Amino acid sequence: MPITRTAIQDDDGSGKTGTVIDNAWKQELYNQIDAAGLAGLQAALRPINPFVLGPHSDLAQTGATIHNWPLPATNFVFVSGTPGLLTGIVEPPDSGTVKIFVSLGSSMTFKHQDAGSATRNRFFGVGYADTVLGSWKSQTMFYSTGIGGWVLLT
Repeated sequence: MPITRTAIQDDDGSGKTGTVIDNAWKQELYNQIDAAGLAGLQAALRPINPFVLGPHSDLAQTGATIHNWPLPATNFVFVSGTPGLLTGIVEPPDSGTVKIFVSLGSSMTFKHQDAGSATRNRFFGVGYADTVLGSWKSQTMFYSTGIGGWVLLT
C-alpha cells in the first residue's frame, strides 16, 4: 500500500520566500519507500525500535509521578518523554507479563511499594528497592496474585 503523498509549501507558496522545500526530492523518497514495500520498511525499523511493528502502548511522560497507571491492552509499553516516576500499574484481570522499553533520552523509575498507588497495584523492586530504568533499557515484570503486586525481574 503506497504512503500518502503531500506537497509542502514555503511560507507564502511563491517558491521565493522562507525555506523552499524540494518537493521533487520528497517525492523521490516516497517512491523509494513504496518500492521497498512495507516488509522492507519494517525490516529497516526493527533494529531501531523493537516494539514499533508489534502491538504496543505508548506512555509519554511529562516528568510527573504516575500513580495507578491503567494497564494497556498490550504487554509491550514504549516509554518516552521527560523522566518520571511510576508507583503502580492497575491490577490486571489475570496474571501476566509486561515488558517496558524506555526510549533514547528518557528514563523511568519504578517506586518500590510506594503508598501513592493502591496496595495491589504496587511494585516489588529488585532487592526491595526502587528500580531505575535508563535510556534504551527494558524491564520485564509480572503480576503475582499470591503477593498482590507487580514483581520486577532482573
